[in-house]
Amino acid sequence: MTSSAFQTPDRTAMRKASTAVAASLLISLLFIASYVGALHAPTARHVPLAVSAQVPNPVLSRLEASEALEVKRVADADAAAARSTSGEPTDR
Repeated sequence: MTSSAFQTPDRTAMRKASTAVAASLLISLLFIASYVGALHAPTARHVPLAVSAQVPNPVLSRLEASEALEVKRVADADAAAARSTSGEPTDR
């Protein structure tokens, strides 16, 4: 009987190890695909924006036409700045 420090694994052990590696690789690729699918083209939607009354109407109408913004008109620039930094939600 000869003793060897290295023994070749049997087929069952190799098959189990190969299956585990393949399953891990498949799950990793599915995670990557889901992130790429979800984050490939991020866009802003309904971002609250306070605008002072001094903003000209053509500018205001262009801002309101954007789907990315929720425009709320306020009395002056100080009120717009206060509303923008307070985290106060705009009226929907």
